[in-house]
Amino acid sequence: MSAQSKDTAFLAIGGVIFLAATAWAFLLKTSQPSFTAPTSGRAYEATNLTIEPPVSRQWAEAPAQSAGDKWLFEVFTPPKIYYNEESKQFTVIPPVRASGPVEVAVEPPKPEFGLKLAKVEQPLFRLQLVGAVNFGPDARGTFSNSRTGDIIIATKGRKIAELNLEIIEFTAERRRIAVTGGSDNVIETITATVKDTETGVETRLDARTRLPEGALAATITTLEGSERIVRVGETVTEGDTVFQIVDIALAPPAVTVKKTNAEAPEGVTEVLIIAPIGIQPAAPAEGGETAAPPSMNSFFPGF
Repeated sequence: MSAQSKDTAFLAIGGVIFLAATAWAFLLKTSQPSFTAPTSGRAYEATNLTIEPPVSRQWAEAPAQSAGDKWLFEVFTPPKIYYNEESKQFTVIPPVRASGPVEVAVEPPKPEFGLKLAKVEQPLFRLQLVGAVNFGPDARGTFSNSRTGDIIIATKGRKIAELNLEIIEFTAERRRIAVTGGSDNVIETITATVKDTETGVETRLDARTRLPEGALAATITTLEGSERIVRVGETVTEGDTVFQIVDIALAPPAVTVKKTNAEAPEGVTEVLIIAPIGIQPAAPAEGGETAAPPSMNSFFPGF
């Protein structure tokens, strides 16, 4: 077959395929169902849109609260509160000013007690055992000078001249205790015995605890801002007023003080505490006992 004959055959086959595709597309189009949109039978008519006129609505008037007819709200918007130092009065402006500010009179504060507590401390023995370097025969102890904070590494026979002490015994041991069904427990024992080189008094030290020495000491401040360290039984005199330290507690820090002057010849007792920032301790009630802090409701009715 020649090249011309091949081209003629290809064109004939292509024509047949084209005619077949055209006939198939026509048959698919004619076989689809027709769709007619439903109608009401009436022509379209525009409908008027009715707009309701706006109506002005007002909140109901707030009723008087339990704290008084001048207070309109107990929550939500807070009032503005001002304090007059000279008249000892609060001026309160409610959120809705209907009849002007409201004057709320309060009792003048009682005079301050005269002393405030700054801190309570427990003095420590001048040498503390805090740990060990190694264990067994070659172990050495780690000691702390309570007066200076310096660390001293020493063992038996060491003299600490600045503290008038000599280490006469020191041990640092580890013991394993078998635990059924679990890992062994390791217990460390670090102890020392020191002797005062002047008095000969021996003192035992243990690394697990700090050894106190002497009575509790409290740091107090006067109204003028001066500080003083006091102990139980001591007195502080400010003008014609005498403050006697009756008791000191470490936890929580507190000092019981008896105040005596011309106005209170029998004395008024108060427990001084370290008050949180912004809160002052309550003034003593009648009979010498400390009164509870005043409720905020007594100053701001309705809150």
